[in-house]
Formats: sequence, C-alpha cells, structure tokens
Amino acid sequence: MASYREMDAVGRDPSRFVLMAKQCLPFPLSPWERNFCERLIANPPDRLSSRQAESLFEIRDEYEMHSTLYGGFSVKTLVQRVYENRLDLGEKDEDWITAIWESGVLSLRRRDLGRLRRCAVEIGEIEPYLDVA
Repeated sequence: MASYREMDAVGRDPSRFVLMAKQCLPFPLSPWERNFCERLIANPPDRLSSRQAESLFEIRDEYEMHSTLYGGFSVKTLVQRVYENRLDLGEKDEDWITAIWESGVLSLRRRDLGRLRRCAVEIGEIEPYLDVA
C-alpha cells in the first residue's frame, strides 16, 4: 500500500490522479470502481479527499501485476516449484496452483502473491520468517 505522503501528493495534483485513473480503466473493474475512475477523469475535483486517494490506490494495487515477490523471488520459479510439490498442499491450494501452472502466467496480482507465498512456505520452499509478500 502506498504511504500517506504519496497518496496526499497524488491527491493534490489533478493531472496525476486523472492519469492514474486512466491507467486503471483497462483492468477488469467492478461497476463501482469503473464509475469512480470515469468520474475522476470526466470531472476531476481540485483535490481528492484522503478516502478517494486511498480508493484509487487500492484499485491500482489490486489489479497491478507482479513478476517478482519482495526479496527477489521469481513468480515463475515459485509457481513451478510449488506445482511440482502440489501434492503436499491442501486440495483447494492444489487446484489453484494447477490452474495457475496450466495458464502459464509469469506474473500475479498482489492478492495472489500472498497465496503463492503461503503455499511456498507450506512446502518448505521459502522460510516462514522471510518477508517476501
């Protein structure tokens, strides 16, 4: 998540938050998120409230794709290693990693990084004390 300082700086600059809203439009947004971004673009206020800035950053962070985890772990490599050891996971995680593996993705959304990290810890690929997600 972005710092308050970053959100405040973007919230005070209409050109920055309008650009950020435009960059979010290609994502598969919910109707509320799409409406929010479109309103910011069509009729930008002079300044975003703290909550509006936070919502815009949450939208960006939710859909932004990452090819590495913090700490330099490659998503592609971790997906492969977790897939190879998928039988040591629970059924839901096994089905999830199989679907990820079969899709051939090289990057994941932030919320999926946490699940990948948890699965990697469960099979012993990453030490639990490492802060990578």
